[in-house]
Amino acid sequence: MMNAISRARSVILAAGAVLGLAAAACPRSPGTPSAAAAGGHVTGTWLHREMPVRYMEAMTLRVRGDSVLGEGTYSMEAGRQGNTTIVGKWQQGSGAITLDILRDTGVRERWTGTVRGDTLAGTLKIADTDAQAFNFARQP
Repeated sequence: MMNAISRARSVILAAGAVLGLAAAACPRSPGTPSAAAAGGHVTGTWLHREMPVRYMEAMTLRVRGDSVLGEGTYSMEAGRQGNTTIVGKWQQGSGAITLDILRDTGVRERWTGTVRGDTLAGTLKIADTDAQAFNFARQP
């Protein structure tokens, strides 16, 4: 039990360090008006839900310069629930977004895509698996 708690603390500390370093590396200039507008489309709360397998992944993202930072939660069919830390990049010219999602279990995911209205449309690659279509819907 203590080993699991110690491992969980280590994952949380590592995720916090990654988030802190990413924030420190963000440029301080506001960017161009079009960059700010497009970044505003990424900022917000997003949800992916699959039924009947009862899988859900939610995240809240914010954009600073070309960096995307966030946190989220997930739940799986077997009842496993947890937290995620998100660090990514938004390419101002193309609108492409890449998100590295770290689960509290140490599993890493990479989501790549773009904003299409109220949808983050793209693909998700978990660890060494093949990429699969994976979209998030904007939440109010």
